[in-house]
Amino acid sequence: MTLGLALAEIERTTLAPRLAALKASLSWAYAAAIDDGAWFSTSRTALDAFVAAASADVSGVVRVQLFRGECRVAESDASAGVGTPLSSVEAGL
Repeated sequence: MTLGLALAEIERTTLAPRLAALKASLSWAYAAAIDDGAWFSTSRTALDAFVAAASADVSGVVRVQLFRGECRVAESDASAGVGTPLSSVEAGL
């Protein structure tokens, strides 16, 4: 859950809205291919290629806060590299 939340935050800030919508819609096709036992099919390979191409520019740093069973994004910076200070998502952090 933590890594999924961090990835969603970075994708929200780096992917174009149409590309993000297309990626979300294709996740159902990916799940269907797995459910149908088509792991070694060309359609699953094509979906993998799309996800790899769409995620090529997705990069950044996300700091999450874990507290009392909850996980939330505390800070994120899609343009940050390792060791780069993060900008606060919330006021007061």
